[in-house]
Amino acid sequence: MRIYIIGNSCTGKSTLARELSQELKIPWYSTDDIFWLHKFHTSRPKEERLPMLHAILSTPNWIIEGASTSWTADAVAAADIVVELKMHPVRLIARALRRHVRRKLGSGEGEETLRGVLQLCKYILDNEREGSPHRQRYIELLTHIRGERVTVASRKHRQALLEKLRHAVAPRNT
Repeated sequence: MRIYIIGNSCTGKSTLARELSQELKIPWYSTDDIFWLHKFHTSRPKEERLPMLHAILSTPNWIIEGASTSWTADAVAAADIVVELKMHPVRLIARALRRHVRRKLGSGEGEETLRGVLQLCKYILDNEREGSPHRQRYIELLTHIRGERVTVASRKHRQALLEKLRHAVAPRNT
């Protein structure tokens, strides 16, 4: 089973990927780990990213979550199912701010600066605004879907997805 999880920042892509990985016994990968050489500071050159991505795609089972950028189009096309997480932008901004505060209070060593989290909030809003370059890239990436597309916009949708995937993967893992 090959699953790609896409959505705006702070929709819970990593959390869902981690849960699915544990439940379905399928490895998961974050596009952030492929994209960033030094997280949130130095990006990896595209000529290094693509071989890393294609190595993952060459395996029979994977969960990939992350950014909606053109270099991930092959993963979207190769996925058996693309899970699109949706959430109201105000809720996403609240999550971004809460995560920032939790990281700063927890260890005091969060990598994000206040300026960085405010840029993230702007990015979240840009992703939702019709006609923005971020939104256009997201829509373009969705055109590469060859498998099934599932939108998860509520806890009920999330639970239905988990049940569906449990049944789809159960015969393969026995």
